[in-house]
Amino acid sequence: ILRMACSNNTVVPKVSVPMDFGVEHLECEFHGNVTLQLAGGESMKANSVILSFHSPVFVNLFMKLHQSTLDVEEFTPRAVQSFVRALYSGQVDLNQAIFRDVNKMSHAFKVDWMIAKCTGYFESLAMCIDNSSDYQFVLYMFEEAKYILNAIRSNICMDVIVDRLAVVENRDLIFVQPYMKNYETLPLAELDLMIRITVSSPVSLINIMKQGIEDGSVEFNDKSLYMLEKIDLLKCIIQNSVLYESFFDLIMENVENMSASDTKSVNIIYRSTAKKYYSSLKEQATVASPFATPKKFCMRQPKLNVPVGDKVPNLFCRFTAYEDLQLNEFFKITSNSPHVSSLYGLIEGVFNLCALKNIEKMSFMEVETINKIRMTRNWKKVSKGFLESWGMCQSIARQLKLHKSGVLLDSNTQECFGATMSLSDYNNYSFLTVRTLFYCEKIYFFQLPREKRPAECKDDEKCGFLMKVTPKVNVEDETRTLDVQLLSHPGEEYLTQVHTHPGIVTADKLHVVLMGKSRHDELNNRFGVLCGSISWNEKGLEIISYSDIDNHRCQLGRWQLCLDSFIRLVVYII
Repeated sequence: ILRMACSNNTVVPKVSVPMDFGVEHLECEFHGNVTLQLAGGESMKANSVILSFHSPVFVNLFMKLHQSTLDVEEFTPRAVQSFVRALYSGQVDLNQAIFRDVNKMSHAFKVDWMIAKCTGYFESLAMCIDNSSDYQFVLYMFEEAKYILNAIRSNICMDVIVDRLAVVENRDLIFVQPYMKNYETLPLAELDLMIRITVSSPVSLINIMKQGIEDGSVEFNDKSLYMLEKIDLLKCIIQNSVLYESFFDLIMENVENMSASDTKSVNIIYRSTAKKYYSSLKEQATVASPFATPKKFCMRQPKLNVPVGDKVPNLFCRFTAYEDLQLNEFFKITSNSPHVSSLYGLIEGVFNLCALKNIEKMSFMEVETINKIRMTRNWKKVSKGFLESWGMCQSIARQLKLHKSGVLLDSNTQECFGATMSLSDYNNYSFLTVRTLFYCEKIYFFQLPREKRPAECKDDEKCGFLMKVTPKVNVEDETRTLDVQLLSHPGEEYLTQVHTHPGIVTADKLHVVLMGKSRHDELNNRFGVLCGSISWNEKGLEIISYSDIDNHRCQLGRWQLCLDSFIRLVVYII
């Protein structure tokens, strides 16, 4: 039976797992042709065909190696029993006691659907972390994520717990402070995680180091210096300048306990941060309003010999000017802000603020306020696909979609929706990498959706518009933003390949976003909006590195990506 099921290509594809094979057949002497040796001398019977439907590893063990006995003594009997019962029933019952072993078996035997279930279970537990959470529970979650990262080589669960803690206001008391009590014993990789968790309030790490030195439990050491080099000290000054200065005063008071090289490094860090701070003060002095346009970054000279077009708005606005506001204050300011010129931009700002404030659901009046701002400013409604691309913000997106007044147009008037156009560079690549977008000046072609094309236009594949994307580099910190221009009158060399319609598409009616794969999107193999990566991220792309990862990674808004990650450049016509 097993040989037929595994070798006949017309049989196996008809079975789609997970499914209910009948858990009552488990331990059946007639069906159980495989014995699993459990810890403590126990054993259980299972059917090789049923196991093989779920896993190529089982197929290899039974068909190629002809094994009839499997040693699973490294896992707890309860976890093995739950794992096998799930393969029979198509449903997995998880709890904290068996999660680690079930998750590890799912990866070891490559049971994809159960891996997704385990990840979903971990995410559901992570969402339970709030300001009143117990340290032991948060520690359990963090330790599980560490184990998965080290033993299974998957960073999904670690990203989940880090992202969750980063938006919990009381994270210092419920986790960061007790975990870092003896931070000098932590590996650098874990210090990097603490820096990520406290990215919105790095001054808390300064406070931890200061308290450790004051009570004598910790001396200034290489771990202290490492954190000073990694922490955003400029933000620390802004958040608590008194604490910041007293910390460096305390270091200087204990300079006799420091090496000459450490002393020099601390002085360099302090002076360079002071220069950045005074530079920022000068910049603010030249800005009439906290919501004014940020200063221009230094640009590389254009390499493409094409006419300069109209600049596309809504790129890299100053969300830092809004992040201290409550949601009602945010609505009041953005109702007439020049930075917010469409409903797309307003919704992106709402999603960013809700993520920052740990708001998982808006009130009816808040949703109604969004719709009132749209009507007051005479904005077009957004595309349904735009809202459905927001991974972690799906609950709020669902509220907007279900609102009775509707921020969406009726489905019968599809021609009024913002149309999504995938990138189709001249080699028909639908994806590009982060490195290509932010390091290479290029021209991209976007195909017009059918409902936007003129009736006389017969060549659908060539009908569209061109946009020139030029990376801009801040020479001070090497962060990168993008200058995007619509080429309404491109050169002849391009018009031989495409034909444009300048009257249909104008720069002020385009909204540009980046789409990539978050941890949720990886499970569904789909692309979603990188929240905050474009119109509410003043800083742009920041290069970061981890001590345990060879390749450079980047910070783009709220997301961290590999430079060679695939992304999409997507445009909505407003």
